[in-house]
Amino acid sequence: MSTSQHRIIIPPTFQPVAKILFVYLPHKSILQHQHIIMAEHNDFGAWGEERAREYLITHGYTIIEHDTRKGGSEIDLIALKNDRIIFIEVKTRREGSFDPMEAITPKKIRSICRAADNFVRTYNYRQEVQFDIICVVGSSEHDYTIEHLPDAFYPPLG
Repeated sequence: MSTSQHRIIIPPTFQPVAKILFVYLPHKSILQHQHIIMAEHNDFGAWGEERAREYLITHGYTIIEHDTRKGGSEIDLIALKNDRIIFIEVKTRREGSFDPMEAITPKKIRSICRAADNFVRTYNYRQEVQFDIICVVGSSEHDYTIEHLPDAFYPPLG
């Protein structure tokens, strides 16, 4: 094998969620390989958020922020519609992977609510608050589906 060729290594027990192949690059460390995989994962997530933005705009929402960090947490999309401020969590998965709703844990909900509270207080919003989830399933090369769950959850008490 010449130095310009790369070997593809697929461990037999490896079941990637995002169906990414490991490419062994002799000049890269394991940590650098992880960054390559995360970059592809982040690109796919950004693709899903873009599909969600397009969907919301075509359904009458006004996007006011995206990928906003408040209170140490991130909010994927913030929109306005019908005198409400809506905080939207977007989950993007490839077809055949696990249900995107499984990623919405109580810890994630608390994190989103904390960031939303910080955002509302910082910018003095007086509208009613709503929390939505949008699941984008598919890939940028093929068809995809969008499932929108308005009022998906309420802030936890306490």
